[in-house]
Amino acid sequence: MADQPMHSESGRYTILYNGETYNADELRLRIGRGPETFRTHSDTEVLLACIEKLGLKETLSHTNGMFAIALWDRERRVLSLARDRLGKKPLHYSSDGSRFLFGSEIKAILRVDSRDRQLSPEAIDAYFSLTYIPAPLTIFKGILKVRPGHIIEVDEKLAITESAYWSLERFIGLKAEAVVGYTEAIEQCAALIDDACRRRLVSDVPIGVLLSGGVDSSLIAHTVAQRLGVPLKTFTIGLEDEALNELPAAKALAAKIGVENIALLLSKQGAFELIDKVMNYLDEPFGDFSALPTYAVCHLARSEATVLLSGDGGDEVFGGYTRYQWAVGWRRITSWGYAAYRRGTLLVGQRELGIEIYRRLMSLGARDEGVDGADGSMPRAQFEKLLGPEEVRVTALQYLRYIDMKLYLPDDILVKTDRMSMANSIELRSPLLDYRLVEFSWKLPDSALVYHGQRKRILRELFIRRLGANFLQAKKQGFTLPVADWLVGPLREQMEAALTTLRQRGELALYIPQLERYWKGLLAGNKSLGHQVWTIYAFWRWLILWEHRTS
Repeated sequence: MADQPMHSESGRYTILYNGETYNADELRLRIGRGPETFRTHSDTEVLLACIEKLGLKETLSHTNGMFAIALWDRERRVLSLARDRLGKKPLHYSSDGSRFLFGSEIKAILRVDSRDRQLSPEAIDAYFSLTYIPAPLTIFKGILKVRPGHIIEVDEKLAITESAYWSLERFIGLKAEAVVGYTEAIEQCAALIDDACRRRLVSDVPIGVLLSGGVDSSLIAHTVAQRLGVPLKTFTIGLEDEALNELPAAKALAAKIGVENIALLLSKQGAFELIDKVMNYLDEPFGDFSALPTYAVCHLARSEATVLLSGDGGDEVFGGYTRYQWAVGWRRITSWGYAAYRRGTLLVGQRELGIEIYRRLMSLGARDEGVDGADGSMPRAQFEKLLGPEEVRVTALQYLRYIDMKLYLPDDILVKTDRMSMANSIELRSPLLDYRLVEFSWKLPDSALVYHGQRKRILRELFIRRLGANFLQAKKQGFTLPVADWLVGPLREQMEAALTTLRQRGELALYIPQLERYWKGLLAGNKSLGHQVWTIYAFWRWLILWEHRTS
């Protein structure tokens, strides 16, 4: 790690860089320089040299990595902020007309700018619809996120312009160009996964893998240990609830792969003790309760490995979510499994069907039904605004994947994994989110992803080839917790206090009637409402922490 900020050789550029570049050697070759011509072994210096020769946007278009960058151009007198393509590393900014602030954490901006901060109505609406806050919004008015794959430029007058150096829209239309047949697609996918893992093994510290026992993480562990021949330790969190415990499957797969598995059984009390700590690291309300076991498994791994590989991204990139079965017509729209998430009738179409399935299935519908809309979901116009103005011609399945990669992946999944890993001084790397794999997946026909009700078809086939069908779980739970039982049991008193507090917040008036209905439904025994009620609880816990921190 080189000292920062770092200045370019000519003195024109100064950079602050948070992240990892996985193709630094290729970038050196692109500008015709060998390693001996650099002062350090840092990828930061390589990036600076490329920026000096190629410019920022051109450099980023050739960079394979995860990063947040701040670059000062002395010649143009312009500050540029940039994030990696999929949003693995965070970057926030704020401007009051007289100064411009930026930082990886919102709390860093708040420490410098001590003005009273009001909560953003748009962010609250997004949170109670999606359970997270998508870019460019943050929970605070006047503080924004740099969007993945984008560059923000700020001139001396603090005028701000935004541009994209990479976007999904460019690749959605390439569906039939690169893959001749299904067998060839599997081979191309396997080669890309192998190379993505290889690039992420460059490290001066021990490397491990988070192993859940599912397809994605097992493929990563097998690739690293068996195909690349790297000694490996794997880490798994189990839960006291046997129905949710992933330890047996992970242990069996670790033995099959031939790697050590270090496991921890997370107790209910142990999870409770993590709640405030986890929410403090998140900076914003965050309704994904799997942040708790994610923190626990990173903490478990910290004494053995400081760089971890994970299977994050497999579901979004290769079609792993149950909602994708709806998009291809395998599940009927009236499927009982999502009855708690939707009301009304969906119109059959392609793009329209995709966005309506997503908006209704994935929205908590927390708006008061009597105030806005028949189903209480986020209004479609507001939902589309979060996606941006781009028009894409896609199938319903592609549109669900598109929304997941634009919103859910960067602002839920990657927020959770980045914050929880960094909280434990862990660097988490995600081979399945190598941008080449993402672009490759958009060249595949829908049938290579979801076929006759089978999700993640191409990865499952690769898993069977490498590990055998006997180790393929019929039903993968993922990181989940029995929050419905917790909320009506040991956390009930706190939950009642949460609703009492939130009723007094004027900016929440639109949501309180529906939130109270969720709570009553859970008390009446409808456990499917556990996630909705946890979202209320998480907002309250965050509010307490924030008000205490800024008082």
